[in-house]
Amino acid sequence: MKLLKIVWNAPNTIIGFIVLLFLFLLKEIKNVFIENGALICVLRGKTTNKCLQMFFESNMSASVGHLVFISQAKLLKQKFLAHEIAHVQQSEMLGVFYFPFYVICYLIIYVIGQGDPKFDHPLEIMARRKAGQIIDILGAIQKLKQK
Repeated sequence: MKLLKIVWNAPNTIIGFIVLLFLFLLKEIKNVFIENGALICVLRGKTTNKCLQMFFESNMSASVGHLVFISQAKLLKQKFLAHEIAHVQQSEMLGVFYFPFYVICYLIIYVIGQGDPKFDHPLEIMARRKAGQIIDILGAIQKLKQK
């Protein structure tokens, strides 16, 4: 079953390895290790590369196929790693449809204007739930304002 998930997710993972190669050549990778079936790539932190600054903040994390790119700062907080590993598991389930599904949902939320495309995205909500993070961001903010 695991082999089937790897093959089904292979196109996404190939893109992840291309990103890894790019970051490795730019010397932006600090460490690499495997956890829960994902290749965890720890980024050095603040980059001086202008191109990378557009895509990666100093405290970013992202998953691409079976690869997770995460900053050292976020790696220290286990919930962020668990969140990204949840995205790896989603990518295993959706395979080649993961990125199109993510983009379509993002655009629908953005165009409708009901919520934030990043925080109200169904895949993000599922990943936050699996990682034990706050699920309803707007509800949490409202509760904090009431106190």
